[in-house]
Amino acid sequence: MGYYTAHRLSTRNSDKNISEILSQLDKSEWEELFYSVDEDGNTRDFSKWYNHEDDMKKLSLAFPDTIFHLYGEGESVEDIWHSYFLNGKAQHCPAKITFDEFDANKLSD
Repeated sequence: MGYYTAHRLSTRNSDKNISEILSQLDKSEWEELFYSVDEDGNTRDFSKWYNHEDDMKKLSLAFPDTIFHLYGEGESVEDIWHSYFLNGKAQHCPAKITFDEFDANKLSD
């Protein structure tokens, strides 16, 4: 069965957009990436890209001056995150879901 996540990939600070970078890759070497995102970095389908962090670190080493931004939205409602990759390193940023405290002044009919 497995756990499915929708991924979206983009670049920051680069003169190349994600389409230009992805067009330079051998699809047979990056099967899971291309199964998860299309040639523009948009979500292709929910996928089981379990090795996304290792793959993205490898990709970021190939383009060491580019910041890659990978967005993920998993099957669980609270599983939303952003990850950033630069020169083989990663920063993972899970969503922080918060709720307002009760305020009687905000009650409506």
